[in-house]
Amino acid sequence: MSSTAPNQSAQNMQPGLGRTAAMLGLSAQLGGREGELQKMLIDERIKSENFRTQYQSLKEETTRLQDEFLQAQNEIRHLLSDKQTLQHQMKLQAADFQKSLLAKSKRLEELQHPLQQEMLKAQMQQEMDAPVREMRLQLEEEIEKYKAEYYKLRYECLRLQSQADQQREEHARALESQRLRYQAEVSLLEQETDKEALAARLQSSDQRSNDKKLEALMKERVQLKVRIQGLEAEVAELLAQKESLSQQAEKTQSIQNRRLTESQAALKSLEAERESVRLQLEKMQKELQLSNEESCQLTKRLHGAERQVTSLTCQVESLKFSHKQEVNNIKLEFTLSQGELEKERNKLQALIEGKNKLSHKVFRYI
Repeated sequence: MSSTAPNQSAQNMQPGLGRTAAMLGLSAQLGGREGELQKMLIDERIKSENFRTQYQSLKEETTRLQDEFLQAQNEIRHLLSDKQTLQHQMKLQAADFQKSLLAKSKRLEELQHPLQQEMLKAQMQQEMDAPVREMRLQLEEEIEKYKAEYYKLRYECLRLQSQADQQREEHARALESQRLRYQAEVSLLEQETDKEALAARLQSSDQRSNDKKLEALMKERVQLKVRIQGLEAEVAELLAQKESLSQQAEKTQSIQNRRLTESQAALKSLEAERESVRLQLEKMQKELQLSNEESCQLTKRLHGAERQVTSLTCQVESLKFSHKQEVNNIKLEFTLSQGELEKERNKLQALIEGKNKLSHKVFRYI
């Protein structure tokens, strides 16, 4: 009986030792699993910190990109407003240019036909030459009128001068002939008077008859003196007429010279006016050429502005598309990272719950 009791006690101790060993092995396994779980938990915490850091950086990047997106939207709004303003201006300029281009295209279509071109050239030349031709004809008519008046005045002056010279010569010849005749008569009278006085002295017997004859001679002498005085008065009158004619000739000459000077001044003025009209015509032709060149330059600028507007529109559309694509990419990355974080968090929660359940089971089993 004594031998069986130790055997029974030994048999009873063997299951207890096995259970203890099992417990120790289980605790050792649990300690190893707990270390692994701790390590995994640390790794997961590090990963979660990394994910949190990445999330913060992604959040900051998203905020920055949102700010940039808002700034880009504001810039796009400004660009759109500038574009609208520029388009409005371009439309106005394009309307003006289209009007001018339509007019010029019609003009060019008209000019394309050689006959119409020649007719238009002839018409333009006629329109440009018509006022000049009319003014030239007026100037020529006025010049001819002034020339006719000048020649008429010159002929009248020459005629008056010739008449005055002829009258002067005739008066001089008449005066000279009358003077010679009067001198001859006076000398005859003096000779006759001397002879009569001598005869009176020689023939004192015929005193009475000679007195009568002397009285008649004295009367005739008085008449001759009166006649001489009348002739002298006529000579003075002729001299006065000569002086008056010379004054009239000088006055006529001065009037003719004044009219000639006025005609020459009017001719110079008309020539200056003609030159001014020619210069104005040249200036108008230059202005027409400049307006054509400015129209070509404005057309080129319009095409350049249209190309610039098209380029700006393409750039705006490209920026909008790129910003939209970047925002979509950021949203997608954020969604993916958020999903990964959710998965990692769920895994960590599952592991923690598994470890908690396992530890509860172990403690409950112990």
